[in-house]
Amino acid sequence: MATAYKRADGTIGFRVNALEAFFFPLPSDVVDSVNFDETTNAAVVADIRANPTPYALVTGVLKKNGANVVLAADGDRAALLNSAATAVSNNNTFLGVASPTNAQVLAQVKALTQQNNQIIRRLVQLTQ
Repeated sequence: MATAYKRADGTIGFRVNALEAFFFPLPSDVVDSVNFDETTNAAVVADIRANPTPYALVTGVLKKNGANVVLAADGDRAALLNSAATAVSNNNTFLGVASPTNAQVLAQVKALTQQNNQIIRRLVQLTQ
């Protein structure tokens, strides 16, 4: 996870990944910050490291030369959250059926098994 932050004097700081976060905690005078996935935003990370001067942080929005920087969603985390949201929605739909038939119960078990497998696979990917 990358963090861009603005100090009270207006200067911008930047750190990438948990190792940097452990050894270099945010300064005490941080007034604004934004976190983003350094992997899916590798080009932004490289650009900031090469030349942080054109970057600014305005109310949690990273800007370059005054224009908003488009940050890609957290890749694996966003996919995992989408899978989980789909599973919850499907569960709620099934739970809304007053008296499900055997066919509906079997279909729900199959769907839940597939969704759980997807979520488990994504969790495993995140931990590797």
